Amino acid sequence: SIAAEGLIYAGGDFNDKWNITDKKVRKIEKDEEGNITSDIWIDSRYTHNDFKDEERYEEEFEEVEDGEEYDPESVINPEDISWDKLKGDTVYDENVINILLVGCDAVSTSKDRGRTDSIMILTINKNQKSIKLTSIMRDLYVPIEGYRDNKINAAYRQGGMSLLKSTIEDFFKIGISYQVRINFDTFQVIIDKLGGIEVTLNEKEAAFINEKAKNSPNIGAGDSVELNGEQALWFSRIRYAKSDVYGRDDFGRTKRQRTVLNYIFKEYKDMSYTELVDMVNTLLPYVETDMTPNEIIACAWNALSFRSSGFEEYRIPADKCYKGGYVKLPSGNDMSVILIDEYIKENVDGVHMFIYGDTDY
Repeated sequence: SIAAEGLIYAGGDFNDKWNITDKKVRKIEKDEEGNITSDIWIDSRYTHNDFKDEERYEEEFEEVEDGEEYDPESVINPEDISWDKLKGDTVYDENVINILLVGCDAVSTSKDRGRTDSIMILTINKNQKSIKLTSIMRDLYVPIEGYRDNKINAAYRQGGMSLLKSTIEDFFKIGISYQVRINFDTFQVIIDKLGGIEVTLNEKEAAFINEKAKNSPNIGAGDSVELNGEQALWFSRIRYAKSDVYGRDDFGRTKRQRTVLNYIFKEYKDMSYTELVDMVNTLLPYVETDMTPNEIIACAWNALSFRSSGFEEYRIPADKCYKGGYVKLPSGNDMSVILIDEYIKENVDGVHMFIYGDTDY
């Protein structure tokens, strides 16, 4: 039978975990008289994963790098950090779809899944008819259930997508609707299949990309520099090249990552439904997600129907609502972190106002 959205499944039932190789999704559109005007089959070969059974690993901490200069007297004892200001309930709104986007190292072994280099929440707010993109900085120091406090990207290494999801929900009170994971190898393929991107680069950024992108031609600085997939990956990972456009350090890196996604959206925001289906068919083999093909198409078409000029952007922590610092580790060494324990309400209020339009949590 035809579902309310006009989407139906064919070729078998959907299980909790499977690689779709022979199943397809069908989209039928009819006019007012019931005549079929469009009949499209979506060939969806991709990895569906509910992420519930990912292995847990022992905790690990990122110690300061050799030669890093800081005042040892300023190091904070974790026992002196309080989460008493953390209050409220996680918000779930059927009209606000929050998709957790995670970019991670391609290398994963039986003993280590690696850390995520990119944590973002893509929001489709049907109440406001808006699309929003929030970056969560990887060095945020947060409580992680079942482990000692650590950087938020350690939640992914230690417990996978499910622990990262619950950490975000518990701390920021943002209900996550779906999850998508992309590794760095497939990120390059996706960008190439989309035809590359154009960004603004300064000399230091261009030099970094040229050094790292071994299989690509050299590029120069400029306002509209074309990047292929490999170059776009290293652009997204730049951390130590200060930029007037993107900022500095990890703040600049998260801005670059949002810039990549915003560019892609702006390039393809006016596509037709058929073009959207073609793009989904092209990209699905390169992502891992708990979304069904139905849900992917519905979310994408909802987002395009808003006719937004681009994503609204946000970053956690908010400006002036954090401080850089160091915490003492069990080993006796120290770890560089971003501290928001004194600004919990400001950060949670800020992201809720951005995503939901209120602070009712």
